[in-house]
Amino acid sequence: MFDIPLQHIDGDVFFHYPIGGRTHQIQVTSACLCDIFSSDGSQEGNEISTRENVEEILRVAAHKVYRGTLSPVTVKPTDF
Repeated sequence: MFDIPLQHIDGDVFFHYPIGGRTHQIQVTSACLCDIFSSDGSQEGNEISTRENVEEILRVAAHKVYRGTLSPVTVKPTDF
């Protein structure tokens, strides 16, 4: 289970996660959660979608970090 605390700002979900020896802030847009992961757009729905799809989200975030993206690492619908 993905038990990392999630923060909600303007509909997006933020959390901190270690990638490549550093902790990065990951931002998952509400559009990504709704369009890609079928969230209903509510805070609870976005949190459930984030936790259920965290492996895919982290795969995209890690790819961005290894290409040089700095925090916050934003995960958008176009990343899928």
